[in-house]
Amino acid sequence: MTLTNHAKLRMQQRIITLQDIYNCVKLGASESTTEGKTKYTYNNIYVILSVNKSVITACFTKSYTKQLEKFAK
Repeated sequence: MTLTNHAKLRMQQRIITLQDIYNCVKLGASESTTEGKTKYTYNNIYVILSVNKSVITACFTKSYTKQLEKFAK
């Protein structure tokens, strides 16, 4: 599994570890998205993989982001 530069940047910005990415892909629920990409969701994180299995991006789920915003106020 390779990481795009975009994925590396987002991981750094969001403090998402390589272990988080691995767990999300291995243990998470998967769903097909546009252009053959796959989205994996696990423990408040989602990861999008390209057709060739490169990690495109990693982010927190919307529900988790809303929880974080409550604490930031």
